Amino acid sequence: MTIPRLSLLVPIYGVEKYINRFLASLLPNLQSDIEIIMIDDGSPDNCGAIIDDFQKNQPYPIRVTHTKNNGVSAARNIGLSIATGEYIAFADPDDYLSQNLIKEVLLFIKDYNYPDFIFYDYYTCRGKKVRIQTVPTFSEGRISKLNFLEEFAKDEAIRSMLWKTVIKKDMFKGLKFDPSLKVGEDASLLTDVVLHVNTIVYLKKPLYYWVEHKDSLSQNATLSDDIKIFLIFEDRYKKFKNLLPSMTICIIIRHIYNVVRRAEMDGYVDSNVIRCKKIINDNIKLILCDKNITFRTKKHCLFSYLGISKYYNLLKTKI
Repeated sequence: MTIPRLSLLVPIYGVEKYINRFLASLLPNLQSDIEIIMIDDGSPDNCGAIIDDFQKNQPYPIRVTHTKNNGVSAARNIGLSIATGEYIAFADPDDYLSQNLIKEVLLFIKDYNYPDFIFYDYYTCRGKKVRIQTVPTFSEGRISKLNFLEEFAKDEAIRSMLWKTVIKKDMFKGLKFDPSLKVGEDASLLTDVVLHVNTIVYLKKPLYYWVEHKDSLSQNATLSDDIKIFLIFEDRYKKFKNLLPSMTICIIIRHIYNVVRRAEMDGYVDSNVIRCKKIINDNIKLILCDKNITFRTKKHCLFSYLGISKYYNLLKTKI
């Protein structure tokens, strides 16, 4: 069997201070049977010129596309539309790759007879702290779809990030990123992608460096962002429920409480906030008895149920 062709999609916007580190990590991964697709999403800094220069100086297949700024989802949709690989991989240019990511993944795909979906471990980088993020409940190799969905639904050990996956291009048929989403676009698309896949394998090696920045979207989420993320995971819960009948609403209680907490702090109420509070109130016994929910989340949900979480959070901010 031959090594499959792979397309790596990299949307680029406003990452001039990180882009050279990413490109340096890309160099040892370049080879003739992959293509790199970099989509400059109208970046206002020098990223466009930097990737143009990088493309000129490489003998390997590198495609650069410049567009007006339409957001990461639109940029990734462009990448999907022009990718020629049998498999699609993703990367963010403010992160970086291990030196052997591409080689390890392609050999793994071949060894496991061309599965639909591959996921692997990664490093979390916060300042000088670097930690390996793995899935302790799984061993390396084939994972049944139901076992994967049970773990994936929690969005904890298997987070909903595309850059830790490599997926057959056919699995994206009929699917696109939602350009209206500024947060949670990975989670939204992955919900539908994993419903399409049949064969799933786990490469238990950290191959990607996820760098968390103070200025990243995930570190500056607003109440509006929290509500959108709740709606994305509520949609996942509804779609997975048919396949996992034992799954309860508790699977997304962390996202539900995030909405309630921030809404109470901001003094904001709308139909989604009211619905989140009702979900907590209607399921409080289930929440408190669920062994998969942390003590901290249980405590906050109980405070919300008792009507005192606002005062507790205000007190915490003053201490």
